[in-house]
Amino acid sequence: MCKKIEEANFIAEHVIIGGDFNHMEEEEARGKAGERRMHRREAASWHHLTLQYGLLDAWTLDSFRKMSKKEYTFDNGRKGQGSAVSRIDKFLVTQELDARGRRIEAAPSMRKISDHSPLVITI
Repeated sequence: MCKKIEEANFIAEHVIIGGDFNHMEEEEARGKAGERRMHRREAASWHHLTLQYGLLDAWTLDSFRKMSKKEYTFDNGRKGQGSAVSRIDKFLVTQELDARGRRIEAAPSMRKISDHSPLVITI
């Protein structure tokens, strides 16, 4: 992925990577829903990408104010043990964009488009 970013001639300080990555790298964020763990080579590549561009998860940064109380982008709507929630969508931003900060929110669901609510970031 680093090679593709370099070939596109993006300004390295302005890289934002966002999407539904279908894995959880943070141990405490894993739910019972069986999120796919990264293969060792995949994890090494991911780690290299985040280090090379100094990428940080905007959801965890204090500089991005949470604009809604919605914590997850997916919720199956059940209560108790049948409940399943996840927030596998994320925006990774560079340290320069972290310094600018702004806001991030899990927007209301758009079920006709996706089973996840969009994660919206404003810089």
